[in-house]
Amino acid sequence: MMTPEQRAVASILVKAKRDGLISKPQQCEVCTSTNRLVWHHWSYELEHALNVIPLCVGCHIRIHRGKIPEPRTGRVYDFKNRKPPPRAAPPEFLAIITEARGDATVNDIYFRMIRNGDSVGLTAISRWLRGDNLPTLNNVGAFFTALHMTDDQRTRAIVAAGR
Repeated sequence: MMTPEQRAVASILVKAKRDGLISKPQQCEVCTSTNRLVWHHWSYELEHALNVIPLCVGCHIRIHRGKIPEPRTGRVYDFKNRKPPPRAAPPEFLAIITEARGDATVNDIYFRMIRNGDSVGLTAISRWLRGDNLPTLNNVGAFFTALHMTDDQRTRAIVAAGR
């Protein structure tokens, strides 16, 4: 069953094919097969509606079953253990983080966390700083420490995040 977002993006792709903006796929991006090709959406956001990947039906099924990674993002689908999408950080939280961050780069914060014994990836840190999602409860304290946040900033950030 398709979500409303998937239906909207699929409709845009159908119209683009009809209008000649997208041609028929020529070769599977994973196995180079030229048989039974389909377009795979790596994102169902409207701004990415025409960002599609040519795949054969077999590779498309394997990607959606989590057997092989999606070629452009490297993501492996996991439909058995679906989790809700990460919650975006509220603007107030981002303002406090920006205030505490000062001139510190993502690498600075990453190395501070490593020195403190916390194993968090650079990707997670950059997502937190951009507001793509909030730090999880088990590492929010380490993140705040690495930012050298004051107690007042910590309290305001927690309230702003709705925790």
